[in-house]
Amino acid sequence: MRSRLPTFTTETRKRLPGYGLLALVLAACVGLAVYAAGWPSDNRLDIWLSQDSVDDGFRTLRKRFGGDEGLVIRADRFDPDDEEQMQWLHALGPRLLAIPGTDFLLDPFRLQLDPGGDPRDIFKRALKRPLAQSLNQVQLKPARADFFLRLSADAGQIDRNRLAAVVFELEAEAEEHGLRMRATGHPMLSAALDQEAAKVENIFAPLLGVVALMGLILALRSVSLGVLAILPAAAALCAIRSGSRFLGWPSNLILVTGGPLAFVLMLASTLHLVATFRQHLAKGATQEQAAALARKHKLPAGLLAAVTTAVGFSVFALSDVEPVRRLGLSVAGIMVIFAPLMLLGLPELLARLPMKMPVANAKPGRNWRAPVRFSLRWRYPVQAATVLIFVLGGMAPFRLHQDASNLDYFPAHNPVRQQFLEIEAEGGGLTTLEVMARHKDGRPWRASELRRTDLNQRLLRLEHVTGILGPVEVHRDLESVVPIGAGVVADRLLREAGRVDVEGEWARWTARLLTAGSYLTHEMIDSVQAAGDAWAAENDAEVLLGGSLPLLLDMQDRLVSTLFSSLALTVVATTLLFLLVVRTVRQFLAVLVTNLFPVAVALAATWLFGFRLDAATVMVAAVVLGLAVDNTFHILHAALGRSGVRASFQAFERVGEAAVVSSISLSLGFTVLALSGFPPTARFGALTALGAFSAMIANLFVLPAFTHPGWPIFSVSQWLKPRSRARPAPAQSS
Repeated sequence: MRSRLPTFTTETRKRLPGYGLLALVLAACVGLAVYAAGWPSDNRLDIWLSQDSVDDGFRTLRKRFGGDEGLVIRADRFDPDDEEQMQWLHALGPRLLAIPGTDFLLDPFRLQLDPGGDPRDIFKRALKRPLAQSLNQVQLKPARADFFLRLSADAGQIDRNRLAAVVFELEAEAEEHGLRMRATGHPMLSAALDQEAAKVENIFAPLLGVVALMGLILALRSVSLGVLAILPAAAALCAIRSGSRFLGWPSNLILVTGGPLAFVLMLASTLHLVATFRQHLAKGATQEQAAALARKHKLPAGLLAAVTTAVGFSVFALSDVEPVRRLGLSVAGIMVIFAPLMLLGLPELLARLPMKMPVANAKPGRNWRAPVRFSLRWRYPVQAATVLIFVLGGMAPFRLHQDASNLDYFPAHNPVRQQFLEIEAEGGGLTTLEVMARHKDGRPWRASELRRTDLNQRLLRLEHVTGILGPVEVHRDLESVVPIGAGVVADRLLREAGRVDVEGEWARWTARLLTAGSYLTHEMIDSVQAAGDAWAAENDAEVLLGGSLPLLLDMQDRLVSTLFSSLALTVVATTLLFLLVVRTVRQFLAVLVTNLFPVAVALAATWLFGFRLDAATVMVAAVVLGLAVDNTFHILHAALGRSGVRASFQAFERVGEAAVVSSISLSLGFTVLALSGFPPTARFGALTALGAFSAMIANLFVLPAFTHPGWPIFSVSQWLKPRSRARPAPAQSS
C-alpha cells in the first residue's frame, strides 16, 4: 500500500526552517500587540517631572491640602425664579461630589452655615455672601453660578477620564433643562490629551504601517520582500509599547511617539540590508549567497549606526522631563536589542523563503553617480547654501517662541480650548497660584491671628491678581452669617475650607491670576513671591508658592534646557563614534556638516514657520540627528578603504538606492503624523519628516561637496576629467 505521508523535496526542506522562523516572528508580534493593547494613558501634570525635580511648594500643597487640581464648572442662562432649573442646580453639587476621585466642592448652594431651604432663596442669599463675592462665584444678571470641584491627590487618570465623561453627560442634561453648563480645568485638558494619544496609537500608527508597506512594495517591486522588510519594524513598534506597559510607564503626549519612532528607525536599518540583498541577486547570486553577502556587508555599518542612534536617544535620559527621559530610554533599548536581531535573523528569512524578484538592470546603481558629479561641479553653490542653512539654524534656538501655555496644544476649534477661553473672558480667573505660610518656630496658626493678617490685601494690590481666597475671606463670610461668636467655629471652618491644614501648621491663600503666556506669568509669580517674602519677614514666617502653575512653568523651562543639552550631547556622542570610520580630518568635518545639516533645516523651519517651543518640538533636533546618521554610516562603510571620487561613486552605487528609499520612507512615515489635527503631533511629524528628507539631500549633495579635495579653494575639474591610461610602447624587433 502506498504511503499517504507527504514527501518533501530538497528545496522544500531548505525552506522549512525559514517558515518556522517566520511563524515565530509573527507569533511574537501578535503576542506583543495583544499585550500592548492594554497600555494605559496618563497625561497628568505631576507625572511630567521626576520626583527629584518637583519643588517643595508642590509637595507641601499635595501633602497638607490635597493639591489644587480641579474643575471650574459654570452654569448660566438660567432663570433664578424657575423652580425646575434651580432644583437641578441644587442637586448638581452632590452629583459632582459623588464622582470617584473628587474630595472637595465649593458649592454656591451649600455655603458654610447656610440654613438651606428653597434653592431659589439659597441662590439669593449666596449673592450677598462675602465669600461668593470675593470669588465672583454667583451673579444675578445675567444669572450665573460657579462650582469649584477639587480632585483628590490619589485620583488616577481613569478617575479623570470618568470625571470628564460625567461632565459631558451633565452638559447635555443641562441643555435639556434649558440652561448651559461648561467645565474647564486640567482634568479636562488631561482627558483631551488622552484622546489624542489614543488617536496616535489606534489611527496614525496603523496608517503609518500601511503607507510604509505600500511604499516598500512599490520601491522594492516585490510583495514578499516588502512584507519581510516591514516585519522587524512592526515588531519594534509592538515591543516598545509592550515594554512601556511592562515597566509601568503610561502613555502620554510624548511617550506615544515612541512606537512610530521605533518603527521608522528599524525600517531604515532594514532597507539597507534588503537593498544589498537585491543588488547581489541582480548580479546573479542565489538567495542564500545574496543573504549571506548582505549580512556580511551590512552587519558592521548596521551595528555602528544602531549604536549611534541608541546613544543619541539615550541622552534624553538626563532630562528632568519624565516622558522625554522614558522616550529616550525606550527607543535606545529597542535599537540595541532589535537591530542586531534584525541583522542576524532577517538574512535567514531572505535565504529560505521563496519570493519572486523582478529582473534588475544590467548595471545596478550606475545612476547614483549623478549626485556626486553634480555636487563636485557645483560645489560652491552647494557649500554657500549649506552655510546659509547653518546660519539660520544657529539663530533659531535663540528666537523660538517660548511664550506658550497648555492651550497651545489644542487647535482653535477644540471645545476644551473654547470653553476655557470663554470662561476666562467672562472673568472666570482660571489660573491660580497657591501661597502657603507657616511660623518659623513651628507653632500652629490661630484663627484670630489669621483674621488680622494683611497678606490678602498685599496680594490684591498686585497687578494681574483678580481675586484672593484666604483665611480673612472665610472669616468675613462667617461673620456675615454669625455676627457674634464666629470665632468659636472659625478654626473648624477654616480647615473645612482648606485654608488651614489639619495640624494648623500651614495657612493657605489662593490667588487668582489672569491667564497669560509664560513670560508674563513668570513676572506675576515673581511679584507674588516678593510680596509674600516681605510679609513673611515682618511676621517671622516662611512662605512657599505651590500649585500646578509653577510646576507647568518649571516643566517648560526644563524643556528649553532639554533642547540644548540633548542636542549638544547627541552631537558629542555622534562625533566620537564617527571617528571610528573616518580616515581624514577633511572627511570628519564633511561628515559632521552632513549630519548637522538636517538639524539646521529643522530648527530653521521651526523658527520660520512660527512654531512654538513645546513638548513635541523640543525633541525634533536630537531625533533628526539620530535619523540622519544611519545613511551616513552605510555610505562611509561602503567607501571604507578607498579614496577619491571613485570611492564616492562606488559607495553611492552600493547604498544610494537604500539611502534614498529609507529617507523617503522616514519622510512619508512622519508625514502621516503631520496629518493629525493635534498641533504638537502635527508639528513633530512635519518637522521630523522635513529633517529626514533634508538628511537625504545632505547625503546626496552636501557630503560629496565637502568630502573631496577642492573645497573651498582648490579646483576639482581634475576629478571630472576621464583619466587616460598610458599604453606601453611596443617592443622593437631586433
